[in-house]
Amino acid sequence: MQATLDVHDTNDAQASECIGIANDSVSVQSNDYKLLRDKTVYTTAECANDALKCIGKGTFIGIDMEYGKRKPPAMEPTGSSNERRLHQVVELYKAGPQGIKLAWNDIAIPVELVRILEEPTIIKCGVGIINDAKVLWEDFRCHCYTMLDLGLLVRICSPEDFAESTSNVSLRDCVQHVLQRNVLKEERKDYNWKEGLPADSNTPLYHSMVQYAAIDAEASYELYGPLVAMLYQKEEQLGREIPYDWFTFNYVDGRAYVPGMREEDLAITGRSN
Repeated sequence: MQATLDVHDTNDAQASECIGIANDSVSVQSNDYKLLRDKTVYTTAECANDALKCIGKGTFIGIDMEYGKRKPPAMEPTGSSNERRLHQVVELYKAGPQGIKLAWNDIAIPVELVRILEEPTIIKCGVGIINDAKVLWEDFRCHCYTMLDLGLLVRICSPEDFAESTSNVSLRDCVQHVLQRNVLKEERKDYNWKEGLPADSNTPLYHSMVQYAAIDAEASYELYGPLVAMLYQKEEQLGREIPYDWFTFNYVDGRAYVPGMREEDLAITGRSN
């Protein structure tokens, strides 16, 4: 299935998101995350598809999206022409000294990324990941299966450490608590994601935006394994299994559902009409 965007004619502008994906990340030897990888850039959906094919069934990825203020329409014309483009970035980390950056300027999201998002056996993990799923649906009409919220999982594994907080657990807190590391991410820059990425992929702004979008994805990837181990320990303490749907969901047709169950009966966000 290929997800496309609903296109509406409006002003001279264009919407943009950045999607960070981490898989088989390079191990970090220090106590900090600070990405310095800066090359191998693909600028077509075809090249993006080729690079994403290495992510197969039965694996997991860290994923994070960066986007500007949300308001429709999701796609707007560029300039006065009829050409419509959407600038996207995907960070894909593999074993080796460099990551692979994927960028494409197409209305349709690359089909391989759609495959990954819609494949139930590929676990997509992140903090507050339901917000990313909502954006993927609103902008691409893309369904997301097996989305795992690391913030919920860390609360389940260590309830005593977060009992006094009613707010969502941040990625920074997750990394400090589970990995005893720091996320060396500059204070959130006021990047104008709506303006898209610079046309020249060699500009400092391009690299800064891409690295900013990628750090959370890599940190999420490295959190998954230790958190699963903590989950098993918690289950041993309790003497029972913890339901998978306490921290995992599918996002289909704009609604969140319990994985593996009848969607019409177990809609988390309310019953279907």
